[in-house]
Amino acid sequence: MPIPAVVLTGLGLKTPYVQAMGVTIILYLASAYAPTPGSSGAAELGFVGLFSSIVPRAVLGLFVAVWRMITYYLNLALGGALMTLRFMCRNSGPPGRLTQAGSSDAM
Repeated sequence: MPIPAVVLTGLGLKTPYVQAMGVTIILYLASAYAPTPGSSGAAELGFVGLFSSIVPRAVLGLFVAVWRMITYYLNLALGGALMTLRFMCRNSGPPGRLTQAGSSDAM
């Protein structure tokens, strides 16, 4: 099930799943060609334009914000947290421990 359909269901709206899936596929294919980093701005505008026929205007802004939080910002936050944990675990060895690049055996 596409994420927009899950968000619509979570907001308590009646979700036309087939139509939501079709609009989602069109949006993801089109946003891949947006010349902005992460298709920021273009994805949201396209999302509003395509989903305005499915989602009531009163909740359209909330719908877009929740969708973008799940599909973009959640990935950024989780990736940053995991990268930080990996970096901290990697550098938490005993002091004076030589790494592969800094070992004297490499000469």
